[in-house]
Amino acid sequence: MTNGTLPKELVVLLGNSDLAAITKDDGSPRPIALLEVLRNLGGNVLLRSLIGNLRTKLFGMNFAVGVKGGVEMAVHTFRAVLAERPDWSAILTDFTAMFQEISRNGCLEAVKNIIPEAFPFLFAFYSRSADVAFLLHQMV
Repeated sequence: MTNGTLPKELVVLLGNSDLAAITKDDGSPRPIALLEVLRNLGGNVLLRSLIGNLRTKLFGMNFAVGVKGGVEMAVHTFRAVLAERPDWSAILTDFTAMFQEISRNGCLEAVKNIIPEAFPFLFAFYSRSADVAFLLHQMV
């Protein structure tokens, strides 16, 4: 799976998702994608095999993948810089919905350039539009 040689029919089966609506505190629905376990497992195996290479290639630009406490460190550093520079300002933005806004082709091109070993797996699953089924379930 991680070398990108799965038959197209299997990629489609593993790459599609079901959506379930989970009720938020305010009563509105939050769609949650129920991703295929085998695809996620393959991605985790691939990531673990490439983590050292990613650390080296992304050093100084990455604060999340393979960097224990990296995001917290970045936030504290950012706050310290702002505390020292009262003439600067910052805007806090919610990037959790960014998934639908970024260019898949741009991400795939970046992967091909930075970590080509991961490209076949990612291309197989993210170069196409996935079918999504919405599961209706009432929360009690």
